[in-house]
Amino acid sequence: MDPNIEWDNIWNEVIDDCLNDNTEEEVIRHVFLRIVEALGNHDEYFQTRTDAVGKMGLSPLQKCTAALRILAYGSPADSVDDYVRIGESTTLECLDRFVMGVCTIFGAQYMRRPNNEDIARLLQINAARGFPGMLGSIDCFAEQR
Repeated sequence: MDPNIEWDNIWNEVIDDCLNDNTEEEVIRHVFLRIVEALGNHDEYFQTRTDAVGKMGLSPLQKCTAALRILAYGSPADSVDDYVRIGESTTLECLDRFVMGVCTIFGAQYMRRPNNEDIARLLQINAARGFPGMLGSIDCFAEQR
């Protein structure tokens, strides 16, 4: 487990797999780093620490990347080890703390019920897409059967 790996190289591999537009990459990188910073300020677990012999521990980028790979790709926890160099049990702890931290930090702003302005905007967007009167996602409705 080497925390001194080239994060720019790993980041570029992830982005190259998903995106072609530099503007989108910059936005995603900004959002990702904002989440990493917020988690580091919220939870000491997401700060790089040294152990008793002075060896550096895992970086916040490693921990957040592991959690996001599981959430984004549905990867099993043991497969993240090959990519981010974190063991399965640590990956599961990262995931748990990541989800709890994001919900605590960003929940009030982003995970709230829509207000009247939000509803009007969503109805307008969906009407323009050919789904007048639709507020939610078709996929969500299919799963509720």
